[in-house]
Amino acid sequence: MKAVHFATLAFGMAVAFVIGFLIGRPRPVPRPSAREIVQAQQFANKLLPPIWVRMFQEERWLKDLRQRGYEYCYRSGSIDAACASKQDEAVQSVFFALNISKAQQKMADQSRLSLREHEAARNPQLRTDIIRHCTGLYADHGKQDARLLAVCLGNLSEFSPLVPIPVP
Repeated sequence: MKAVHFATLAFGMAVAFVIGFLIGRPRPVPRPSAREIVQAQQFANKLLPPIWVRMFQEERWLKDLRQRGYEYCYRSGSIDAACASKQDEAVQSVFFALNISKAQQKMADQSRLSLREHEAARNPQLRTDIIRHCTGLYADHGKQDARLLAVCLGNLSEFSPLVPIPVP
């Protein structure tokens, strides 16, 4: 092989490597601006009962959960309204799952609960373990899609099979 052929081949391989690297490099995921999130939430607030609008504004943890959900719904330069609505429903489900399970622990007659609900209600450590498992799963998947958290926390009041509860 002549030196000129070798140099051309080596140069061509280097150029191909650089082009391949630039093309194959993952693109950064676009994120909505704070203004876009506020606008989408204001639009959704028109469809929500006033109590939820107030809770989303006053309860910091609900506000943060909702905001991350709306960021998850950012597609093609805007926030998908149907996706955002599902995020709002999921945040509400998270709120209900946590509050219902807490109320079930305080019930005088827990025998009226299903086996799974009764087990979670009578064992505060199990409730803590479920919450820890679900928030860990949510974090492992980017802390954005509130639907994952809602489905998992459904174990506290029996509508999700993600976390095994030791009942016959």
